[in-house]
Amino acid sequence: MKLGKHKDFFILKDYHEITDYEVEYKVLSCFLEEGELLLFNGGVITSYNNCNQFIRDRLVFEDDEWIDFFPPDEDCDLESKTSWYFATNKDEVIQALRYNGLFSCVVVMKGRELSERSFELFHLEEDYGSSLYIREKIPGLFTNMVLPRIKEIMPVE
Repeated sequence: MKLGKHKDFFILKDYHEITDYEVEYKVLSCFLEEGELLLFNGGVITSYNNCNQFIRDRLVFEDDEWIDFFPPDEDCDLESKTSWYFATNKDEVIQALRYNGLFSCVVVMKGRELSERSFELFHLEEDYGSSLYIREKIPGLFTNMVLPRIKEIMPVE
């Protein structure tokens, strides 16, 4: 995997080379400190009843803050709520990845607001495969804490 940087994002290029959910879980776990959760974006929901049971059982926020790699389209309904659901252990993270392999998620301390996130992660498809885009709230947190952990799992150039 190769590390790049673009504007305020770090990029793990060739993220599609991770073909094992257990390895992907290990990579995502590198972003977590004690007491932190991965909150996955469950998409826009119009009602509680129309979302997947897995999401419904883990729903923690319905928020209208725009958290995405791409800016909103002009015709985007920003009044719509986005669902955010937690995944606290390996099985739940793997289920979330199976539900949406091209995910967006945030890292937040349990019990805190979505705005207090430490990382935003976006797995995006590109012409040559896919990459993981990473935005950190505290400068240096990714390179000093997370990247060394990831390098213990797999080579990163």
